[in-house]
Amino acid sequence: MAEIINRIAEIIQQLILTVGYPGIFLMQFAENVFPPVPIDTLLPFSGVVAASGRLHVLVVWTAAVTGGVSGSLVLYAVGAWLDDRLLHQFVRRYGWLAGINEENLGKALGWFNRYGAVFIFFGRLLPVMRSVVSLTAGMSRMPLIVFLPFRALSSGFAMGFWIGVGYLLGENWQIILGFIDQFEPLIVTGILVAVIFGASLIGWRLLRRVQTPEAEV
Repeated sequence: MAEIINRIAEIIQQLILTVGYPGIFLMQFAENVFPPVPIDTLLPFSGVVAASGRLHVLVVWTAAVTGGVSGSLVLYAVGAWLDDRLLHQFVRRYGWLAGINEENLGKALGWFNRYGAVFIFFGRLLPVMRSVVSLTAGMSRMPLIVFLPFRALSSGFAMGFWIGVGYLLGENWQIILGFIDQFEPLIVTGILVAVIFGASLIGWRLLRRVQTPEAEV
């Protein structure tokens, strides 16, 4: 298993080298528009590559943050341009592409009305709320001069953490591989349980979606 993970890590690092800074920008842009895409998990590998001297860590961080903030502006614009009725219809039909539903949209609106800009900062750190934060800011017509700094600070903190982990880890990646090799049976069991649980949850949600008729607009 350790050998497989090492090979996957090498492939990911080579991918990051191939796409370079523009690719890191685009990946983070896509991740903020479509949060189900687990692009954040690639950031530590970007840090590992930077630690080897093949990329500059500050440029990696800048590309990631800029891409993330740009992606959030897309959903901010959607929230600002659509009226409430059309937005709820949009979320009902296409929200699943970005991991958004009307329930967490309602929760986000409540938290936004209560905490304002503070929710913009901390909401980015919550995977379920990542896209909804930008939508609610747009719906509430929060001025961009307020939205952008808080969103940039939140993205900068989160991405800096993951890139920093990879950068500090650097060539010590082999230590983790040794740990994985030592506890392989336990790790494999945990992965299988997580996969089964995740597949069951997705299947249950799809079944509910099929069985529940779409509400009349």
